[in-house]
Amino acid sequence: MFRGILTKIFGLLLAFNVALWVFVIFTDNTFIVELGEKKNSLAKRVHLVASIVEPLVAEGYPEDFNEYREFHDRISSLPSTYTENLTIFLPREKFAATSLGGIYFDGNYSTMGGPITETLIPEQPLFVDDVIDRFNPLFLAYDAYRLVFQGKVITRSIGKGYVEKITHSHVIPTSEGRYELRYIKPVIIDDEVSLLIEAYDYYSLKDAYIEHNRERLFVLMGISALSLIFGVTLAISVAFPLKRLARRVGKSVDKHAVAEGLSSFHIKGYGDKKDEIGKLYRSIEDLTARLSKLFADKEAFAADVAHELKNPLASILANVSNISDACTGNDKEAIHAIKLQAHRMNQLISEISDAAIVDVELVKEKHLTPLFI
Repeated sequence: MFRGILTKIFGLLLAFNVALWVFVIFTDNTFIVELGEKKNSLAKRVHLVASIVEPLVAEGYPEDFNEYREFHDRISSLPSTYTENLTIFLPREKFAATSLGGIYFDGNYSTMGGPITETLIPEQPLFVDDVIDRFNPLFLAYDAYRLVFQGKVITRSIGKGYVEKITHSHVIPTSEGRYELRYIKPVIIDDEVSLLIEAYDYYSLKDAYIEHNRERLFVLMGISALSLIFGVTLAISVAFPLKRLARRVGKSVDKHAVAEGLSSFHIKGYGDKKDEIGKLYRSIEDLTARLSKLFADKEAFAADVAHELKNPLASILANVSNISDACTGNDKEAIHAIKLQAHRMNQLISEISDAAIVDVELVKEKHLTPLFI
C-alpha cells in the first residue's frame, strides 16, 4: 500500500506540512515572554509601593481618619499605572487592630471608604459566529497552542491558606483564553507582617494569539497550499508517467505472444521527453527491441535446425515403412526398432523446437488444439 511512488510523495507532503504546523504552533514563545513581562511588572509595582509603605507603617498604623487619609493620599500620588489593581490590606489576625477596616488602599476606587462589591460579568451566549470560529484554522491553531502554553505557565493558585510572611504569585486561568496574574508581598516590621500588598492583572492569550498570528497563519496556509500544488505537479509529472510505463511493460510480458508484445512496445509521446523518464523509456524500448530480435533469431535458428533434421528422418521413416512388410523374423524386429527410434528422435526434435520458442503459452495452446485429419 505504501510502496507506490505516488503514495510516498503525498506521505512526504503530509509529513512536511504537519512538521511545519507543529513547529510554528508549538515553538512560539512570544506569549510566554509577554506573560513573564507582565509578572515582572507586577513585582516591580508591588516592591515600589512596599518601599513607600514601610516607613509609614514603621511608626504605627493610622488610627484616625486624618492619618488614614494621609496614608491613602501618599499612595494615590503615584501614577495610576502603579496603583491600578493594587490593594493594601491588613493580615487576618490584625483586622480588629484598627476601626478603619482591613483594607487600607484599593487602587480600583478613586474615593475612600466606599464599600467593595464584586460584580460578575454574565457569560455571553454562543452565537453562530462563535460556532463558525471553532472550525477556523486560526482558532484551531490557538486551541492547540493553548495546551502547550498552560503546561508551561500555569501555577498553583494562592488560595486562602497561604503563608503571609512569604511572597506569593500565581498564574491561573479564569475563562477561555484569559489568565489571572496575582502577586502578594508582605510588609514585615519587627519580624511581624504589618501589611500585605497585592497586585493583579489579566492576560488574554486568545486575543494576543489571534492578533499576533493572523497574518503568520495565513502565510503558513499559503505555504501549505503551495506545497500541495507542488506535490500534485510532481505526482503528475513523475508518478503517473512511471505508473503508465510500468503498466505498459507489464502488459508486454503478460501477453501470450511475448515476442510480439516486446516488439510492439511503444508509448506515444514518451520518446520525445527530455527528462529522466524519457531516458528510461528509450532504454526500455531499446532493450525490448533487442530482446525481441534475439528471440526471433533464436526461434528461426531452432526452426531451421528442426527442418534440416526432420527431412532425413522423414525419408528414413518412409523407407522403413516400405520394407517393413517384406522383412521377416529378426529383420522385421530390427526394422521395427529403427522405426520406433526414428519416431522418438522426431518427437525430441519437435520438443527442442518448441522449447526454443519464447511464447510458451502459445505453444501449449497449439499442442492442446485437436487436429482433424
